[in-house]
Amino acid sequence: MCKKPRIIFTICLLAFVMGCAQITESVKVIWGSSTKALENARVDAISKTYRCSFTACYDAVLSFARVRKAHAQRILEEEALEEEALDAQDDNNVPAEVVNKNYFDIFINNRKKRHMVVMGIPGNIETTEAGIFFSQPNLTTVKIEVTSLSSSAKRKVAQLVFDELNLRFSEAH
Repeated sequence: MCKKPRIIFTICLLAFVMGCAQITESVKVIWGSSTKALENARVDAISKTYRCSFTACYDAVLSFARVRKAHAQRILEEEALEEEALDAQDDNNVPAEVVNKNYFDIFINNRKKRHMVVMGIPGNIETTEAGIFFSQPNLTTVKIEVTSLSSSAKRKVAQLVFDELNLRFSEAH
């Protein structure tokens, strides 16, 4: 009976001493959503700066993301319900242009912290992560940093993102 309050007190004391941030980061590592390694790899990031607003740049990069098959199916089903003219399609009958439209899958999308993590990078193992970080040196420019623990994934994502952004925005020097 006396051990239970001591254990609870010890856990609370450890949480207080260690801080909540370490506990949160540990949970994120176990869960698989930690960006700490990618944030640390930013020192070796490939970066470019564009003349655009943060919102326009972030939304442009989001538009390069591949729509996942399940998500594409849900969109098609919602359209079918709204228009009543479309027949429900099974999971294997999703149009190719919806599924294979873009370059990678968004794993983490955090507009507030100004970063996203992508996976499913062509030529790499499907679970290889790359981070895309956005900073705004001033109101008219956005700096984009692409990083990954895999140098080939970093180069591939940087090439895909920067080639597409070069078509939409002018580069700031």
